[in-house]
Amino acid sequence: HREALQCARRVLRGAYQDADMHAIMAECYSRLGDLGKAKNHYLRALERQRGRREFGYGLASVLWQREEYAELETLLQRILRQDPADPYAAYYRALCLPHLELPYVETIPELQAQLRQRGADPQLMHALGREYLQKIIFTP
Repeated sequence: HREALQCARRVLRGAYQDADMHAIMAECYSRLGDLGKAKNHYLRALERQRGRREFGYGLASVLWQREEYAELETLLQRILRQDPADPYAAYYRALCLPHLELPYVETIPELQAQLRQRGADPQLMHALGREYLQKIIFTP
């Protein structure tokens, strides 16, 4: 990944507006564990080509790893406005909602809808169980 990063840097010196090169740099930084730089380059790629869904997915992955759930939810909403049937955005939005401290009447139905669509997904089951425990069972 370091070699690919160096190549992308050389290309960007001559063509800074190249969205694909920013995305390559973002992916390299993500794989190397530098999520701050990865986020920065995904944002640059999206500034140059807003409609590229794969850039949004890459940014979503980085935001998830950085636990920046509010920003992630905003990004996923933007993807869902472009394509309301996007299965990845709907899935990760459902997983993101419990981290935003929203009322369970908003989070649980979203998680349940995703479980009905996807079956017994461990991530969804965990999020739903956590919502039940934290917001229904242990709420005074």
